Amino acid sequence: MFLPGAFIKDRLDGRLLALAVGREITRIIHSEEAADLDQRHSEIMKDLLPEAQPLPGAVELLRDLREREIPYGIATSSKRDDLEEPLRKLSVRRDGAIVCADDVKDAKPEPDLFVSCSERLGIPVANCFAIGDALWDMLAVQRAGMLGIGMMTGGIGRQRLVQAGAYRVYSSPVELHHNLFELGIEPAE
Repeated sequence: MFLPGAFIKDRLDGRLLALAVGREITRIIHSEEAADLDQRHSEIMKDLLPEAQPLPGAVELLRDLREREIPYGIATSSKRDDLEEPLRKLSVRRDGAIVCADDVKDAKPEPDLFVSCSERLGIPVANCFAIGDALWDMLAVQRAGMLGIGMMTGGIGRQRLVQAGAYRVYSSPVELHHNLFELGIEPAE
């Protein structure tokens, strides 16, 4: 079975993978098959992880936020075992608010990751915004009661992210960094 990459990114994301695959092949994916799909997804991600690099501008954006003492967290549907290398490449300190799928009952599109992250930051959800590149991210952000910021780095276009509830959409971390003022964050001196 062939499914285009954009379809996979758009509809076969995260914990709902088995349901979406079942819909496409017009049959129910049972729990054993779902576990196999999840395992294969993890294997593919682990194979790709060593080659993955931070998006252009991501390290600089996070460094600027840290230096200006602007609180931020990371809420990811990834498993804890898969986080060490990406966090190292992003120069993220482990003492920050980092929430992964292992820390919550339900991952995206449920709001648990974002709510837990805001709690760890000690900031009410209504005062937070969350950045995501997937439709599930925007749904989870809305369910959490946060402001959603779309990032067109995951194959989803501006219009789809806006339709999914994004307040603003940026093409890259570089563009976001240059436009933080649009989110009420004062420009750096």
